[in-house]
Amino acid sequence: APVAEGGREIYCRVPPGWAELYEIPPDSVVEVVGNMPGLREAGATWTREYHKFMLALGMIQSVADRRIYFKTDESGILVAGVHVDDNFLVSDSPFLASQFDEAWTKVYGTSDDDDTTFCGTLYTDLPDGSRQLSMDS
Repeated sequence: APVAEGGREIYCRVPPGWAELYEIPPDSVVEVVGNMPGLREAGATWTREYHKFMLALGMIQSVADRRIYFKTDESGILVAGVHVDDNFLVSDSPFLASQFDEAWTKVYGTSDDDDTTFCGTLYTDLPDGSRQLSMDS
């Protein structure tokens, strides 16, 4: 559905690289469908979307911090959450972690298999499957 920012539909020029990717004229104007960062309602829209996604995975929302969700089963525990536009995932269960990653990739088309930064901390994937955290940039 189109974004209704203040009750009106939103249009924008094609972002750099999209014209070639989608084989459309580079001066095209497209309708914004969904939501995009920078719009007043983007944060609230993302929070609702994230909440629906987490509940669909069987995650339980924390009472202490509504941005954090968890799930436990016989294989272990998974804790996930969001801070502004950064997501985090912590698990002692490779099964739960891969289940989450597969669902995330299926719905959002992205995965975080590379080193990443979250709230100023650099997370580096190590060959043994563990992750190193560093405040160094």
